Amino acid sequence: MTANELYYTRLADELETLLDTFCSEQQQQFCKTQRIASPQQLQQIQQTIHQVRELMPGVGLIRTANGENLRRSLVQVAEQMLEKYQEACHKGRIQELPETQGWLSEWQDLSHQFDLKAKEQANLKQLIRNLKQLRQAWRKTRDIHLIVHSMLATFEFGPGTHVVMIDHHNYHQLGFKRRSVGRRHIVFENDRLSRQDQRQSIEHLCERFADIFAQNAQQNLLQIDAQLCLGQLTNLSKRLRQLHNQVLLVDFEMNGHETEHDPYPSGIHPTDNNPPATEQASVHRPSSDLRLRSTMRPSFCYPEDDLAMNNMTLPLFIPSPWQWDDLLKKRKPYRPMLLGLLRRRRDQQHHGPLFGRVTRFFRPLGSKAAQLPPEPPEADKALFVSVSVASLTKHFCRVGRQFYDNVINHVQLRYRQDIHVLRALGNDLVEIHNALQLQASRLAMQRIVTLLHEIASMEATVDSGMDHQSMVCHQPQDSQGQETCIDADEATSY
Repeated sequence: MTANELYYTRLADELETLLDTFCSEQQQQFCKTQRIASPQQLQQIQQTIHQVRELMPGVGLIRTANGENLRRSLVQVAEQMLEKYQEACHKGRIQELPETQGWLSEWQDLSHQFDLKAKEQANLKQLIRNLKQLRQAWRKTRDIHLIVHSMLATFEFGPGTHVVMIDHHNYHQLGFKRRSVGRRHIVFENDRLSRQDQRQSIEHLCERFADIFAQNAQQNLLQIDAQLCLGQLTNLSKRLRQLHNQVLLVDFEMNGHETEHDPYPSGIHPTDNNPPATEQASVHRPSSDLRLRSTMRPSFCYPEDDLAMNNMTLPLFIPSPWQWDDLLKKRKPYRPMLLGLLRRRRDQQHHGPLFGRVTRFFRPLGSKAAQLPPEPPEADKALFVSVSVASLTKHFCRVGRQFYDNVINHVQLRYRQDIHVLRALGNDLVEIHNALQLQASRLAMQRIVTLLHEIASMEATVDSGMDHQSMVCHQPQDSQGQETCIDADEATSY
């Protein structure tokens, strides 16, 4: 084959490839979705291309009258489609790019990073579920009760402080009710320890529990902080913003500042226009109609430093001033009567039979016999002050639960914020992909027009000795199985 024949074959093969791409179902669906042309216009253009391609193998595109008509028909529909691509690029504010392969490679990398971040957000969501289970565990006092009992076994109290298991022999001696039997209490001798000394002993015990709590809580916070760092979107958003500004034009107001738009428009629906890979963490890649979202830009700024987990303050578990009265209970010994249903002070003298002392409660209230002598001040009769281990355990559980409530709220705030940003990034990924695909379609159609003009120019530059029959050769076989070629005069009849 001559050089001209090889050149023509290369141009024709490239033209066939580009026409195949344009007529593909995927490209036609893209044109319909982006409303580049109406379905009727696309169908008409596709039918014209199909008819021309059926005649091209036998007629050829040069040095024949019908070939010139075929070429002219292709140029007409290609220029018509090119104009529609250019109009869509103008409406979508897409910058004119000399090529798209480099930008598509960058987009593929950003899409991969997006999928990784989406997986990390899914892991963060699972971590929030685990935190809620941990918070629920703090509602159950059994495990915490065992920890407090273990602490009491090794904690050194000062003189005048006792850890007592209330039983049937000592409950009235220490001033407890019968229902307290079987419960553990911290008992202070009120005549040896002041109120401040009693509070300090409990505070030391709370600090010991706070140290144990902190060891576990810090491990949890480190795990949360590590997961938050893995899902951080700052670098991805910066790279995506840079690519967005390179592919799409950015609106500027009169003062020269970039226009901000609502990054979360309503009416977002999933799309299958070649979005990035799988969706994770309920992050949907919304459709991006270039006519609607060409200037919508999210704000990617959020206070990461303020949301860092190392800013969380660990609780000390020391009761607040208004809580001490509920913990420190004053006790006075008594003598139980009627299986503990009635009490009598230990210093009270015996006056008459039991029946006489009981029946005085049924005398009229106005009678002198029913009037009891005034009770002595409470401080004079309280020999002990006790703290219920069960009440102290409930206090620890309440404080621990409140701490993990704050942690969950903190992480959920970060998660919701990242999800909003991730969805905005998904919007931009789809928008940029559609813009690049539209730009690539425009460049492909521009190349089709260029190829047709180059083929047309071959008529003026082709060598006089060029074997024209080879250009209109086709593949049908005669009755003897030999390939046949149609000369130029016969080709005009097609």
